[in-house]
Amino acid sequence: MKKYLIPLCLMSLTLPLEANITRPEIPKVYSENKNMMRTTWVATVDNLHFPKVVDGKIHNSVDELKADWLEILKLHEEMNFNTVIFQVSPTLDALYKSEHRPWSHVLTGTQGLAPQWAEEFDLISWMIDETHKRGMEFHAWFNPYRVSHKYIPDTTFEREVNKLASNNFGKKNLDLVYMFDQKLYLDPGSPKTIEHIKDTISEFIAKYDVDAVHFDDYFYPYKVTRNGVTMFFGDNFEDEKTFAENSRGIKDIKEWRRSNNDLMIAEVKKVIDTHNTKTNRAVQWGVSPFGIWEHIDENKDGMNTPIASTASNRDIYADTRKWVLEETIDYIIPQVYWSFTQPAAPYGEITPWWDKVAENSRTHLYIGHANYKHMNAAWSKPWANPEEIGDQLKFNTKYKNIKGSAFFGYSSLLKVENPENKPGITAQNAHIDILKSEYFSKKVLVPAKPWLDKVKTIPLKDIKLNYSNGNAIIKFKDAFSNDSRFYVIYSGEEILNVVGRDNSYENIEIKIDSTVLKNKKITGISIKDRAGVETKITKIK
Repeated sequence: MKKYLIPLCLMSLTLPLEANITRPEIPKVYSENKNMMRTTWVATVDNLHFPKVVDGKIHNSVDELKADWLEILKLHEEMNFNTVIFQVSPTLDALYKSEHRPWSHVLTGTQGLAPQWAEEFDLISWMIDETHKRGMEFHAWFNPYRVSHKYIPDTTFEREVNKLASNNFGKKNLDLVYMFDQKLYLDPGSPKTIEHIKDTISEFIAKYDVDAVHFDDYFYPYKVTRNGVTMFFGDNFEDEKTFAENSRGIKDIKEWRRSNNDLMIAEVKKVIDTHNTKTNRAVQWGVSPFGIWEHIDENKDGMNTPIASTASNRDIYADTRKWVLEETIDYIIPQVYWSFTQPAAPYGEITPWWDKVAENSRTHLYIGHANYKHMNAAWSKPWANPEEIGDQLKFNTKYKNIKGSAFFGYSSLLKVENPENKPGITAQNAHIDILKSEYFSKKVLVPAKPWLDKVKTIPLKDIKLNYSNGNAIIKFKDAFSNDSRFYVIYSGEEILNVVGRDNSYENIEIKIDSTVLKNKKITGISIKDRAGVETKITKIK
Protein backbone atom coordinates (compact mmCIF):
# COMPACT_ATOMS: atom_id res chain seq x y z
CA MET A 1 0.00 0.00 0.00
CA LYS A 2 1.39 3.39 -0.97
CA LYS A 3 2.20 5.70 1.93
CA TYR A 4 0.07 8.53 0.62
CA LEU A 5 -2.94 6.29 0.99
CA ILE A 6 -2.46 6.19 4.77
CA PRO A 7 -3.41 9.58 6.23
CA LEU A 8 -2.80 8.58 9.84
CA CYS A 9 0.58 6.90 9.97
CA LEU A 10 3.31 9.13 8.57
CA MET A 11 6.51 9.01 10.59
CA SER A 12 10.18 9.69 9.86
CA LEU A 13 12.27 6.95 11.45
CA THR A 14 16.03 6.98 11.23
CA LEU A 15 16.60 4.17 13.75
CA PRO A 16 16.38 0.39 13.23
CA LEU A 17 12.85 -0.88 12.82
CA GLU A 18 13.35 -3.59 15.44
CA ALA A 19 15.74 -4.11 18.32
CA ASN A 20 16.16 -6.16 21.45
CA ILE A 21 13.85 -4.06 23.60
CA THR A 22 12.28 -5.84 26.54
CA ARG A 23 8.50 -6.02 26.29
CA PRO A 24 6.74 -4.67 29.38
CA GLU A 25 4.65 -6.92 31.56
CA ILE A 26 1.34 -7.69 29.87
CA PRO A 27 -1.70 -8.61 32.00
CA LYS A 28 -2.78 -12.19 31.35
CA VAL A 29 -6.48 -11.38 31.37
CA TYR A 30 -8.30 -8.65 29.43
CA SER A 31 -10.93 -6.89 31.51
CA GLU A 32 -12.79 -3.96 30.05
CA ASN A 33 -14.93 -1.26 31.58
CA LYS A 34 -18.55 -0.93 30.57
CA ASN A 35 -17.87 2.52 29.10
CA MET A 36 -15.11 2.40 26.49
CA MET A 37 -14.74 4.03 23.08
CA ARG A 38 -14.36 1.52 20.24
CA THR A 39 -13.97 2.79 16.72
CA THR A 40 -12.12 2.73 13.44
CA TRP A 41 -11.26 5.41 10.91
CA VAL A 42 -13.12 5.24 7.61
CA ALA A 43 -11.08 7.24 5.08
CA THR A 44 -12.29 8.76 1.82
CA VAL A 45 -8.96 10.20 0.63
CA ASP A 46 -8.07 8.39 -2.59
CA ASN A 47 -11.26 6.35 -2.08
CA LEU A 48 -9.31 4.34 0.46
CA HIS A 49 -12.38 2.96 2.25
CA PHE A 50 -15.34 4.85 0.76
CA PRO A 51 -16.74 5.23 -1.85
CA LYS A 52 -15.51 2.02 -3.46
CA VAL A 53 -13.81 1.99 -6.84
CA VAL A 54 -14.48 -1.21 -8.79
CA ASP A 55 -12.82 -1.84 -12.16
CA GLY A 56 -11.89 1.83 -12.35
CA LYS A 57 -15.45 3.07 -11.72
CA ILE A 58 -16.42 4.95 -8.58
CA HIS A 59 -19.47 3.67 -6.75
CA ASN A 60 -21.37 6.95 -6.82
CA SER A 61 -25.00 6.10 -7.47
CA VAL A 62 -27.31 6.38 -4.47
CA ASP A 63 -27.85 2.61 -4.40
CA GLU A 64 -24.12 1.88 -4.56
CA LEU A 65 -23.26 4.41 -1.86
CA LYS A 66 -25.97 3.08 0.42
CA ALA A 67 -24.84 -0.51 -0.06
CA ASP A 68 -21.21 0.39 0.63
CA TRP A 69 -22.06 2.30 3.81
CA LEU A 70 -24.34 -0.44 5.14
CA GLU A 71 -21.49 -2.90 4.57
CA ILE A 72 -19.20 -0.66 6.66
CA LEU A 73 -21.79 -0.42 9.44
CA LYS A 74 -22.25 -4.19 9.39
CA LEU A 75 -18.57 -4.69 10.20
CA HIS A 76 -18.80 -2.13 13.01
CA GLU A 77 -21.76 -4.03 14.46
CA GLU A 78 -19.93 -7.36 14.18
CA MET A 79 -16.96 -5.87 16.06
CA ASN A 80 -19.29 -4.32 18.68
CA PHE A 81 -17.89 -0.88 17.90
CA ASN A 82 -19.84 2.11 19.22
CA THR A 83 -18.44 4.90 17.03
CA VAL A 84 -17.57 5.58 13.39
CA ILE A 85 -14.99 8.23 12.46
CA PHE A 86 -15.75 9.18 8.86
CA GLN A 87 -13.72 11.52 6.65
CA VAL A 88 -16.23 14.05 5.33
CA SER A 89 -13.59 16.46 3.95
CA PRO A 90 -10.28 14.87 2.85
CA THR A 91 -8.63 17.73 0.91
CA LEU A 92 -10.36 21.09 1.34
CA ASP A 93 -13.42 19.57 -0.35
CA ALA A 94 -16.64 17.95 0.84
CA LEU A 95 -18.81 14.86 0.48
CA TYR A 96 -21.80 17.12 1.10
CA LYS A 97 -23.21 20.31 -0.41
CA SER A 98 -21.25 23.20 1.08
CA GLU A 99 -20.94 26.94 0.62
CA HIS A 100 -17.30 26.78 1.71
CA ARG A 101 -15.85 23.68 0.06
CA PRO A 102 -16.38 22.15 -3.40
CA TRP A 103 -17.75 18.68 -4.02
CA SER A 104 -15.01 16.11 -3.49
CA HIS A 105 -13.36 14.35 -6.40
CA VAL A 106 -13.73 11.06 -4.51
CA LEU A 107 -17.41 11.06 -5.48
CA THR A 108 -17.14 11.84 -9.20
CA GLY A 109 -13.45 11.87 -10.11
CA THR A 110 -13.49 15.65 -10.55
CA GLN A 111 -13.36 18.19 -7.75
CA GLY A 112 -16.28 20.59 -7.88
CA LEU A 113 -18.45 18.31 -10.01
CA ALA A 114 -21.68 17.64 -8.15
CA PRO A 115 -22.98 14.05 -8.16
CA GLN A 116 -26.22 13.46 -10.04
CA TRP A 117 -28.16 13.08 -6.80
CA ALA A 118 -26.85 16.31 -5.23
CA GLU A 119 -30.19 18.16 -5.19
CA GLU A 120 -32.32 15.18 -4.20
CA PHE A 121 -30.32 13.16 -1.70
CA ASP A 122 -28.20 14.18 1.29
CA LEU A 123 -25.62 11.42 1.61
CA ILE A 124 -24.12 12.52 4.94
CA SER A 125 -27.53 13.01 6.58
CA TRP A 126 -28.55 9.50 5.54
CA MET A 127 -25.23 8.03 6.74
CA ILE A 128 -25.58 9.70 10.13
CA ASP A 129 -29.15 8.42 10.53
CA GLU A 130 -28.17 4.86 9.64
CA THR A 131 -25.22 5.00 12.04
CA HIS A 132 -27.39 6.26 14.90
CA LYS A 133 -30.05 3.62 14.23
CA ARG A 134 -27.45 1.00 15.03
CA GLY A 135 -26.50 2.61 18.33
CA MET A 136 -23.24 4.20 17.16
CA GLU A 137 -21.92 7.75 17.22
CA PHE A 138 -20.87 9.49 14.00
CA HIS A 139 -17.70 11.60 14.21
CA ALA A 140 -17.06 13.89 11.23
CA TRP A 141 -13.38 13.91 10.24
CA PHE A 142 -11.91 16.99 8.54
CA ASN A 143 -8.43 17.91 7.29
CA PRO A 144 -8.09 21.63 8.01
CA TYR A 145 -5.00 22.65 6.00
CA ARG A 146 -4.48 20.03 3.32
CA VAL A 147 -5.27 21.28 -0.21
CA SER A 148 -3.66 18.44 -2.20
CA HIS A 149 -2.04 15.25 -0.95
CA LYS A 150 -0.29 13.31 -3.73
CA TYR A 151 3.45 13.58 -4.25
CA ILE A 152 4.07 14.18 -7.96
CA PRO A 153 7.82 14.71 -8.54
CA ASP A 154 7.70 16.94 -11.60
CA THR A 155 4.62 18.98 -10.77
CA THR A 156 4.50 22.74 -10.20
CA PHE A 157 2.47 25.06 -8.02
CA GLU A 158 0.49 26.20 -11.07
CA ARG A 159 -0.33 22.66 -12.19
CA GLU A 160 -1.61 21.67 -8.76
CA VAL A 161 -3.67 24.84 -8.40
CA ASN A 162 -5.23 24.26 -11.81
CA LYS A 163 -6.56 20.91 -10.60
CA LEU A 164 -8.67 22.67 -7.96
CA ALA A 165 -12.31 23.59 -8.48
CA SER A 166 -12.99 27.26 -9.20
CA ASN A 167 -14.76 27.64 -5.84
CA ASN A 168 -11.97 25.97 -3.84
CA PHE A 169 -10.93 28.30 -1.03
CA GLY A 170 -7.28 27.76 -1.89
CA LYS A 171 -7.74 28.63 -5.54
CA LYS A 172 -9.67 31.77 -4.61
CA ASN A 173 -6.94 32.76 -2.13
CA LEU A 174 -3.63 31.79 -3.72
CA ASP A 175 -1.76 34.06 -1.33
CA LEU A 176 -2.80 31.69 1.49
CA VAL A 177 -1.46 28.56 -0.23
CA TYR A 178 2.12 27.26 -0.17
CA MET A 179 3.79 24.18 -1.67
CA PHE A 180 5.91 21.77 0.34
CA ASP A 181 7.08 18.41 -1.01
CA GLN A 182 5.10 19.09 -4.19
CA LYS A 183 1.84 19.27 -2.24
CA LEU A 184 -0.39 22.25 -1.44
CA TYR A 185 -1.34 23.46 2.04
CA LEU A 186 -3.24 26.38 3.51
CA ASP A 187 -1.08 28.74 5.52
CA PRO A 188 -2.02 28.33 9.23
CA GLY A 189 -0.51 31.75 9.99
CA SER A 190 -3.24 33.66 8.15
CA PRO A 191 -6.37 34.77 10.01
CA LYS A 192 -8.29 34.10 6.78
CA THR A 193 -7.33 30.44 6.98
CA ILE A 194 -8.69 30.14 10.50
CA GLU A 195 -11.89 31.93 9.49
CA HIS A 196 -12.36 29.47 6.64
CA ILE A 197 -11.93 26.52 8.98
CA LYS A 198 -14.40 28.04 11.45
CA ASP A 199 -16.92 28.69 8.65
CA THR A 200 -16.58 25.10 7.45
CA ILE A 201 -17.15 23.59 10.89
CA SER A 202 -19.95 26.00 11.77
CA GLU A 203 -21.80 25.16 8.56
CA PHE A 204 -21.43 21.43 9.06
CA ILE A 205 -22.61 21.18 12.66
CA ALA A 206 -25.56 23.47 11.93
CA LYS A 207 -26.55 21.24 9.02
CA TYR A 208 -25.98 17.78 10.50
CA ASP A 209 -26.86 16.05 13.77
CA VAL A 210 -23.30 14.88 14.27
CA ASP A 211 -21.75 13.63 17.52
CA ALA A 212 -18.24 15.04 17.10
CA VAL A 213 -15.86 17.05 14.93
CA HIS A 214 -12.54 15.27 14.43
CA PHE A 215 -9.14 16.40 13.09
CA ASP A 216 -6.20 14.06 12.53
CA ASP A 217 -2.42 14.61 12.65
CA TYR A 218 -1.91 16.92 9.66
CA PHE A 219 -0.91 20.35 10.93
CA TYR A 220 2.32 21.81 9.54
CA PRO A 221 3.93 19.31 7.12
CA TYR A 222 6.15 16.52 8.36
CA LYS A 223 9.77 16.45 7.26
CA VAL A 224 10.43 14.27 4.19
CA THR A 225 13.44 12.61 2.61
CA ARG A 226 13.61 12.56 -1.19
CA ASN A 227 16.59 11.15 -3.08
CA GLY A 228 18.64 11.09 0.10
CA VAL A 229 17.90 14.72 0.98
CA THR A 230 15.84 15.54 4.08
CA MET A 231 13.63 18.59 3.79
CA PHE A 232 12.03 20.48 6.68
CA PHE A 233 9.13 22.86 6.44
CA GLY A 234 10.55 26.38 6.50
CA ASP A 235 13.75 25.52 4.61
CA ASN A 236 12.36 27.41 1.62
CA PHE A 237 10.84 30.25 3.71
CA GLU A 238 7.29 29.07 2.89
CA ASP A 239 5.64 31.18 5.61
CA GLU A 240 8.22 33.92 6.15
CA LYS A 241 6.01 36.58 4.52
CA THR A 242 3.00 35.63 6.68
CA PHE A 243 5.17 35.71 9.79
CA ALA A 244 6.35 39.21 8.94
CA GLU A 245 2.78 40.40 8.40
CA ASN A 246 1.05 38.59 11.27
CA SER A 247 3.56 37.70 13.98
CA ARG A 248 1.25 38.92 16.77
CA GLY A 249 4.35 40.09 18.63
CA ILE A 250 5.96 36.62 18.67
CA LYS A 251 9.64 36.82 17.75
CA ASP A 252 10.49 33.16 17.16
CA ILE A 253 8.89 31.73 14.01
CA LYS A 254 8.66 28.22 15.47
CA GLU A 255 6.81 29.45 18.54
CA TRP A 256 4.59 31.46 16.22
CA ARG A 257 3.73 28.33 14.24
CA ARG A 258 2.77 26.53 17.45
CA SER A 259 0.62 29.48 18.45
CA ASN A 260 -1.15 29.33 15.07
CA ASN A 261 -2.20 25.75 15.71
CA ASP A 262 -3.14 26.59 19.31
CA LEU A 263 -5.30 29.43 18.04
CA MET A 264 -7.00 27.28 15.40
CA ILE A 265 -7.83 24.56 17.94
CA ALA A 266 -9.20 27.13 20.40
CA GLU A 267 -11.28 28.89 17.73
CA VAL A 268 -12.87 25.63 16.59
CA LYS A 269 -13.71 24.94 20.23
CA LYS A 270 -15.49 28.32 20.43
CA VAL A 271 -17.52 27.50 17.31
CA ILE A 272 -18.60 24.15 18.74
CA ASP A 273 -19.28 25.55 22.23
CA THR A 274 -21.44 28.32 20.77
CA HIS A 275 -23.42 25.83 18.71
CA ASN A 276 -23.93 23.53 21.70
CA THR A 277 -25.14 26.40 23.89
CA LYS A 278 -27.60 27.71 21.28
CA THR A 279 -29.02 24.30 20.36
CA ASN A 280 -28.68 22.33 23.63
CA ARG A 281 -26.48 19.87 21.76
CA ALA A 282 -23.32 18.08 22.91
CA VAL A 283 -21.07 17.97 19.85
CA GLN A 284 -17.60 16.79 20.90
CA TRP A 285 -14.27 18.19 19.69
CA GLY A 286 -11.58 15.55 19.14
CA VAL A 287 -8.08 15.38 17.68
CA SER A 288 -5.97 12.38 16.69
CA PRO A 289 -2.35 13.56 16.70
CA PHE A 290 0.98 11.90 16.03
CA GLY A 291 1.80 9.65 19.00
CA ILE A 292 5.04 11.30 20.16
CA TRP A 293 4.77 14.79 21.65
CA GLU A 294 8.39 15.54 22.67
CA HIS A 295 11.52 13.63 23.75
CA ILE A 296 12.76 13.82 27.32
CA ASP A 297 16.31 14.59 26.15
CA GLU A 298 14.99 17.82 24.63
CA ASN A 299 12.12 18.59 27.00
CA LYS A 300 11.86 17.51 30.65
CA ASP A 301 8.15 16.82 30.17
CA GLY A 302 8.73 14.64 27.12
CA MET A 303 8.76 10.90 26.52
CA ASN A 304 11.60 8.45 26.91
CA THR A 305 12.00 8.20 23.12
CA PRO A 306 15.08 8.89 20.97
CA ILE A 307 15.42 12.41 19.58
CA ALA A 308 15.85 11.07 16.04
CA SER A 309 12.16 10.13 16.06
CA THR A 310 9.56 12.61 14.87
CA ALA A 311 7.86 14.70 17.59
CA SER A 312 4.69 16.65 16.96
CA ASN A 313 5.51 19.68 19.12
CA ARG A 314 8.99 20.06 17.65
CA ASP A 315 8.45 19.00 14.04
CA ILE A 316 4.87 19.89 13.04
CA TYR A 317 4.28 22.56 15.71
CA ALA A 318 1.30 20.80 17.30
CA ASP A 319 1.41 21.15 21.10
CA THR A 320 -1.05 18.34 21.69
CA ARG A 321 -0.13 17.94 25.37
CA LYS A 322 -1.15 21.56 25.95
CA TRP A 323 -4.57 20.96 24.38
CA VAL A 324 -5.21 18.13 26.83
CA LEU A 325 -3.98 20.01 29.89
CA GLU A 326 -5.93 23.15 29.00
CA GLU A 327 -8.98 21.06 28.04
CA THR A 328 -9.26 22.76 24.66
CA ILE A 329 -10.49 19.45 23.25
CA ASP A 330 -12.95 16.86 24.55
CA TYR A 331 -10.96 13.82 23.51
CA ILE A 332 -7.56 12.92 22.08
CA ILE A 333 -6.53 9.78 20.19
CA PRO A 334 -2.73 9.75 19.96
CA GLN A 335 -1.61 7.49 17.14
CA VAL A 336 0.60 5.02 18.97
CA TYR A 337 1.21 3.09 15.77
CA TRP A 338 4.18 1.02 16.91
CA SER A 339 4.94 -2.31 18.51
CA PHE A 340 6.33 -2.83 22.00
CA THR A 341 9.80 -3.46 20.51
CA GLN A 342 9.97 -0.50 18.11
CA PRO A 343 13.08 1.39 19.34
CA ALA A 344 12.13 4.72 17.79
CA ALA A 345 8.72 4.67 19.42
CA PRO A 346 8.09 1.85 21.94
CA TYR A 347 4.40 1.35 22.64
CA GLY A 348 5.20 0.61 26.30
CA GLU A 349 6.85 4.02 26.75
CA ILE A 350 4.40 6.20 24.85
CA THR A 351 1.07 4.91 26.16
CA PRO A 352 1.81 5.37 29.91
CA TRP A 353 3.08 8.89 29.17
CA TRP A 354 -0.28 9.83 27.66
CA ASP A 355 -2.09 8.27 30.62
CA LYS A 356 -0.12 10.55 32.94
CA VAL A 357 -0.92 13.63 30.82
CA ALA A 358 -4.64 12.82 31.03
CA GLU A 359 -4.47 12.33 34.81
CA ASN A 360 -5.63 15.85 35.72
CA SER A 361 -7.71 16.66 32.65
CA ARG A 362 -11.31 16.02 31.75
CA THR A 363 -10.16 15.42 28.15
CA HIS A 364 -10.77 11.77 27.36
CA LEU A 365 -7.85 9.64 26.23
CA TYR A 366 -8.28 6.92 23.63
CA ILE A 367 -5.37 5.11 21.97
CA GLY A 368 -4.93 4.78 18.20
CA HIS A 369 -3.68 1.35 17.09
CA ALA A 370 -2.03 0.43 13.75
CA ASN A 371 -3.79 -2.82 12.93
CA TYR A 372 -2.88 -2.24 9.25
CA LYS A 373 0.73 -3.04 10.14
CA HIS A 374 0.01 -6.76 10.38
CA MET A 375 0.47 -6.69 6.61
CA ASN A 376 4.18 -6.04 7.33
CA ALA A 377 4.52 -9.49 8.86
CA ALA A 378 6.87 -10.76 6.14
CA TRP A 379 9.67 -8.47 7.37
CA SER A 380 8.52 -7.30 10.82
CA LYS A 381 8.51 -9.95 13.55
CA PRO A 382 6.24 -8.03 15.99
CA TRP A 383 3.51 -7.66 13.38
CA ALA A 384 3.72 -11.32 12.42
CA ASN A 385 2.31 -11.91 15.90
CA PRO A 386 -1.50 -11.70 15.62
CA GLU A 387 -1.64 -11.02 19.39
CA GLU A 388 0.29 -7.70 19.10
CA ILE A 389 -2.85 -5.52 19.12
CA GLY A 390 -4.50 -7.73 21.73
CA ASP A 391 -1.46 -7.38 23.97
CA GLN A 392 -1.67 -3.61 23.53
CA LEU A 393 -5.31 -3.70 24.63
CA LYS A 394 -4.42 -5.75 27.70
CA PHE A 395 -1.53 -3.42 28.46
CA ASN A 396 -3.94 -0.45 28.28
CA THR A 397 -6.03 -1.91 31.10
CA LYS A 398 -3.19 -1.07 33.51
CA TYR A 399 -3.90 2.65 33.00
CA LYS A 400 -7.14 4.06 34.34
CA ASN A 401 -7.21 7.16 32.13
CA ILE A 402 -7.30 5.19 28.88
CA LYS A 403 -10.96 5.08 27.95
CA GLY A 404 -10.94 3.28 24.63
CA SER A 405 -9.27 2.43 21.33
CA ALA A 406 -9.41 3.40 17.67
CA PHE A 407 -8.04 1.38 14.77
CA PHE A 408 -6.52 2.40 11.48
CA GLY A 409 -8.19 1.46 9.49
CA TYR A 410 -11.47 -0.02 8.42
CA SER A 411 -10.17 -2.21 5.60
CA SER A 412 -7.62 -3.86 7.90
CA LEU A 413 -10.51 -5.31 9.90
CA LEU A 414 -11.80 -7.16 6.85
CA LYS A 415 -10.65 -10.75 6.42
CA VAL A 416 -8.95 -11.55 3.12
CA GLU A 417 -8.68 -14.85 1.24
CA ASN A 418 -5.14 -16.18 1.41
CA PRO A 419 -4.55 -19.09 -0.99
CA GLU A 420 -0.80 -18.38 -1.12
CA ASN A 421 -0.45 -18.23 2.69
CA LYS A 422 1.11 -14.78 2.67
CA PRO A 423 2.32 -13.97 6.21
CA GLY A 424 0.76 -10.50 6.31
CA ILE A 425 -2.69 -11.76 5.40
CA THR A 426 -2.31 -14.69 7.79
CA ALA A 427 -1.47 -12.33 10.67
CA GLN A 428 -4.23 -9.87 9.77
CA ASN A 429 -6.94 -12.52 9.51
CA ALA A 430 -5.87 -14.13 12.78
CA HIS A 431 -5.82 -10.80 14.62
CA ILE A 432 -9.37 -10.05 13.44
CA ASP A 433 -10.61 -13.37 14.80
CA ILE A 434 -8.82 -12.73 18.10
CA LEU A 435 -10.33 -9.26 18.49
CA LYS A 436 -13.83 -10.54 17.80
CA SER A 437 -13.68 -13.56 20.09
CA GLU A 438 -11.45 -12.45 22.96
CA TYR A 439 -11.73 -8.66 23.18
CA PHE A 440 -14.86 -7.34 21.50
CA SER A 441 -17.39 -10.09 22.05
CA LYS A 442 -19.64 -7.83 24.14
CA LYS A 443 -21.10 -4.39 23.65
CA VAL A 444 -19.77 -1.39 25.56
CA LEU A 445 -20.95 2.22 25.75
CA VAL A 446 -19.22 5.43 24.72
CA PRO A 447 -17.82 7.18 27.82
CA ALA A 448 -19.90 10.05 29.15
CA LYS A 449 -18.77 13.66 28.79
CA PRO A 450 -20.93 15.34 31.45
CA TRP A 451 -19.41 18.78 30.87
CA LEU A 452 -21.22 18.81 27.52
CA ASP A 453 -24.60 17.91 29.01
CA LYS A 454 -27.05 20.78 28.50
CA VAL A 455 -30.42 19.15 29.21
CA LYS A 456 -31.90 17.23 32.14
CA THR A 457 -32.99 13.88 30.74
CA ILE A 458 -36.65 12.99 31.27
CA PRO A 459 -37.42 9.37 32.27
CA LEU A 460 -39.27 7.10 29.85
CA LYS A 461 -42.96 6.55 30.47
CA ASP A 462 -45.47 3.72 29.97
CA ILE A 463 -42.87 1.03 29.31
CA LYS A 464 -44.38 -2.24 28.06
CA LEU A 465 -42.64 -5.45 27.01
CA ASN A 466 -44.09 -8.35 25.03
CA TYR A 467 -42.56 -11.46 23.49
CA SER A 468 -43.72 -13.02 20.23
CA ASN A 469 -42.14 -15.85 18.25
CA GLY A 470 -38.88 -15.47 20.15
CA ASN A 471 -38.70 -11.72 19.47
CA ALA A 472 -39.24 -8.92 21.99
CA ILE A 473 -41.23 -5.73 21.49
CA ILE A 474 -40.57 -2.81 23.85
CA LYS A 475 -43.00 0.11 23.77
CA PHE A 476 -42.70 3.37 25.70
CA LYS A 477 -43.13 7.14 25.47
CA ASP A 478 -40.19 9.56 25.19
CA ALA A 479 -40.79 13.33 25.02
CA PHE A 480 -39.83 15.22 21.87
CA SER A 481 -37.92 17.67 24.07
CA ASN A 482 -35.77 14.93 25.58
CA ASP A 483 -32.05 14.71 24.74
CA SER A 484 -32.16 10.95 24.17
CA ARG A 485 -29.58 9.73 21.65
CA PHE A 486 -29.66 5.98 22.29
CA TYR A 487 -31.66 3.43 24.25
CA VAL A 488 -29.63 0.73 26.02
CA ILE A 489 -31.36 -2.64 26.44
CA TYR A 490 -30.19 -4.91 29.26
CA SER A 491 -30.41 -8.54 30.28
CA GLY A 492 -29.17 -8.44 33.83
CA GLU A 493 -25.86 -6.55 33.66
CA GLU A 494 -25.23 -7.49 30.02
CA ILE A 495 -25.92 -4.93 27.29
CA LEU A 496 -28.07 -6.76 24.76
CA ASN A 497 -28.42 -3.93 22.29
CA VAL A 498 -28.07 -0.19 21.77
CA VAL A 499 -30.68 1.45 19.56
CA GLY A 500 -30.78 4.99 18.22
CA ARG A 501 -33.70 7.25 18.93
CA ASP A 502 -36.03 8.20 16.09
CA ASN A 503 -36.76 11.85 16.87
CA SER A 504 -39.89 11.81 14.69
CA TYR A 505 -41.96 10.05 17.34
CA GLU A 506 -42.83 10.29 21.01
CA ASN A 507 -44.37 6.82 21.07
CA ILE A 508 -41.41 4.51 20.53
CA GLU A 509 -41.44 0.85 19.57
CA ILE A 510 -38.24 -1.21 19.57
CA LYS A 511 -38.06 -4.76 18.25
CA ILE A 512 -35.26 -6.99 19.52
CA ASP A 513 -35.16 -10.12 17.41
CA SER A 514 -34.38 -13.62 18.58
CA THR A 515 -30.85 -13.60 17.12
CA VAL A 516 -29.94 -10.79 19.52
CA LEU A 517 -31.85 -12.21 22.47
CA LYS A 518 -30.41 -15.75 22.20
CA ASN A 519 -32.96 -16.97 24.75
CA LYS A 520 -32.12 -14.13 27.16
CA LYS A 521 -34.80 -12.04 28.82
CA ILE A 522 -34.88 -8.26 28.72
CA THR A 523 -34.70 -6.89 32.25
CA GLY A 524 -34.12 -3.15 31.86
CA ILE A 525 -33.69 -0.11 29.66
CA SER A 526 -31.82 3.19 30.00
CA ILE A 527 -31.27 6.36 28.02
CA LYS A 528 -27.87 7.38 26.76
CA ASP A 529 -28.13 11.12 26.10
CA ARG A 530 -26.26 13.27 23.57
CA ALA A 531 -23.38 13.83 25.98
CA GLY A 532 -23.10 10.10 26.55
CA VAL A 533 -24.52 10.34 30.06
CA GLU A 534 -26.59 7.29 30.92
CA THR A 535 -29.71 7.41 33.08
CA LYS A 536 -30.45 4.85 35.75
CA ILE A 537 -31.63 1.56 34.33
CA THR A 538 -35.41 1.21 34.52
CA LYS A 539 -36.30 -2.35 35.43
CA ILE A 540 -38.80 -4.09 33.18
CA LYS A 541 -40.92 -6.93 34.48
